[in-house]
Amino acid sequence: MPPPQPAPRPEVDRGPELPHVPGLDGLRAIALAAVLVFSQGFDYGRGGFLGTSSAFTLSGFLLATLSLAEWSQSSRLQLGRFWERRARRLVPGLLLTVLLVVILQVAVQVGSVPTFRGDVLAALSFSTNWRLAFPAEGFARSFSELSALRHLWPVAIIAQVFLVFPLLFRGLMWVTGRQWRIAGALFGAGAVASFAWAWTLGGDPDTRDLVYYGTHTRVGELLVGVVLGYAVLSPSFRRFLSRPPIMRTVRYGALGALVGLGLLWTFLPYESDWVFHGGTALNALLTAWVILAVTMPGPTAGLLGIWPLRHVGQVSYAAYLLHWPLYLLLDEDRLGLDGPALFGVRAGATLGAAFLVYWAVETPFRWQIRWPRIQLGGMFAGAAAALTAVVFVLPLNPPHGISLAIDNGDGPGDLDVVQPSGGTEAARVLVVGDQMAGSLVNGFTAWNGSPDNTDQQFRVDTHVTPNCPLGGPETRMSLGQKVEPTLDCEAWRPRLPKTLDAADFDAIIVVMGVSDLGERRIERKWLHLGDPGYDRWLADQIDETADVLAEAGAPVFWATTPHVRMDDEDPATQWPDFDDNDPGRVDQLNQLIIGTVGDRKGFTVVDLDAWLNSTPRGQFNPTLRTGSAFTDDGAAQAIAWLAPHLLARQSSSGSAPSTTTTTATTALPPPPEDPNIPPP
Repeated sequence: MPPPQPAPRPEVDRGPELPHVPGLDGLRAIALAAVLVFSQGFDYGRGGFLGTSSAFTLSGFLLATLSLAEWSQSSRLQLGRFWERRARRLVPGLLLTVLLVVILQVAVQVGSVPTFRGDVLAALSFSTNWRLAFPAEGFARSFSELSALRHLWPVAIIAQVFLVFPLLFRGLMWVTGRQWRIAGALFGAGAVASFAWAWTLGGDPDTRDLVYYGTHTRVGELLVGVVLGYAVLSPSFRRFLSRPPIMRTVRYGALGALVGLGLLWTFLPYESDWVFHGGTALNALLTAWVILAVTMPGPTAGLLGIWPLRHVGQVSYAAYLLHWPLYLLLDEDRLGLDGPALFGVRAGATLGAAFLVYWAVETPFRWQIRWPRIQLGGMFAGAAAALTAVVFVLPLNPPHGISLAIDNGDGPGDLDVVQPSGGTEAARVLVVGDQMAGSLVNGFTAWNGSPDNTDQQFRVDTHVTPNCPLGGPETRMSLGQKVEPTLDCEAWRPRLPKTLDAADFDAIIVVMGVSDLGERRIERKWLHLGDPGYDRWLADQIDETADVLAEAGAPVFWATTPHVRMDDEDPATQWPDFDDNDPGRVDQLNQLIIGTVGDRKGFTVVDLDAWLNSTPRGQFNPTLRTGSAFTDDGAAQAIAWLAPHLLARQSSSGSAPSTTTTTATTALPPPPEDPNIPPP
């Protein structure tokens, strides 16, 4: 007799299955391609962010059709099985992505930003979208920092919908009974309400981030797919589709819908008012048309069903999860590539890693691992808890190539740049800022060298990086040219706390902002001082820097920025040719400085601009200042004007500067009369 066969192991409870539609995988593939191009920053992919919108609509369609298929078989929807299937789909890949980002942060400082720990918690709790919609660190941190996990916001929205949808579905289907099509109509009303909400809020720059990341304003794109799912399972709708003219319109018109999606993904930038004034709704409707067409034989189904697109579409979820961390890892500095060559390497690495993850992680968890539901959930929760613990134990490393050590070399954190010259040290001062701040240092040397100041000497340390904007080191435009960030500039902010801890400073002088007079790309739109979004963004940067400086407990003297006349040294151009020299931009910067730090305890706004205007020949006197830096004579006069106030503050605060209660003013009062010091 043959040996007894072991009893077959129970299969994963999949529930009802729908026929596989290859064209849907193809649609996923082209939506992924749009996102990859967009993340690369190509101008011809400026609307590629709408690829996630198409993914929303496709998810809604599959969500509705699977739920309706189960309801038609048993007049019920099993919540436990529904959520288990969604967890098997979403959670393993997300956990692997977070683990990868943690490893990259520790090993090569990829994604090492001040928000890293909060980003991990948001990713593991599927709340990244709300973290970006209401960033605790301010508008600036939401848009400028290269977080390796910020791209997970669409996954968070889909997870939130997966949690709520089956409850709404069961409730509406139970209420409507045999008139279940009414439930589809109600979901349609929800889609209209969501698009209307986005339309209303989308015109206000102050709510732009909320509209883009909010579940309530983006769920309409998903609900369009849900309504389509109800429609295709409706007998009356299928009879309508069976009419030859309608059938031909759907089949062949979908090719035009694909072209329309391509145009949106190519030409509709994020900053356009059209995005939430019909753009996302149009994208969802065109996507729904393509989805409907690929469910029936025709040219669209054949085009999107070819094998390369099918296979890429199958791994599209893993590719989306992995693409942004890999983009940050495979950057221009590490590879020595740019443009299409860099994109080719990044896209190839993303797809290669995605196929591996799909085969080794996604497929086993979706179809092969037969753990009981409680055990599976416990494993997911345990892995998330372990990752959370790890990120709070491991140190937050500085960005790639940046040392937090304080030394006496060039760059941020230079100690003992100026020492007392044979006299009595009266105060230790830290100078913070850019090239204009650095040019003032020679003024302290001149002060210490004067025989009149032997008992009022300064020791000066600096935290200075030339051509470094207050708003951070990301790519910007200056004098009409794109300026890429340097390692010294990237080091400026992370090393500032180390510099402050290096000594017990009696005063801190901040002179910075010249490099912020150009343009900066915020969410793919070039903005400058005077634009509400840029002003709000830069005010947050000023405020965050002031928070760091306040920790030192020393009086802070924050200087306004004088008007500038910078040029690129090209004989064919002159300073009026560049918008960076616009006096209105400088005035707006100074208003932001005054408005942000003017009411801070222990801060004084030093009106350096007004002092320069009061000097002979005004602020553009070439003997005092050239371009964006002071001459040696100008620095000597500026410090001669400022030093008495530094010494007076030191005398009034005594040995405990951290207890100062001096409130800020918009300008220093004039110093004691001295014939050698120009009046302020």
